[in-house]
Amino acid sequence: MCPNRPIMISILRLAGRLACAAGAGLLVIAFWAEALRALLILSAAAAGAVGLTFLGFATNLVILHDIRSHLQSRGEK
Repeated sequence: MCPNRPIMISILRLAGRLACAAGAGLLVIAFWAEALRALLILSAAAAGAVGLTFLGFATNLVILHDIRSHLQSRGEK
């Protein structure tokens, strides 16, 4: 992690990874739970979508932060 970047970016990345991992875990459990299979698959899809959204948002924040830092350093020269 770059020391200048806001801590929120790391938190969003962690939350995204955890949500994707939870979605993967729910998919694995869905193979054994016959009665709840549809619910578990829908929950896994939702968790995966949330995780990917968090990861995408964190990536956008990194890009915007890097652009802002570059423009600020350019103005200081």
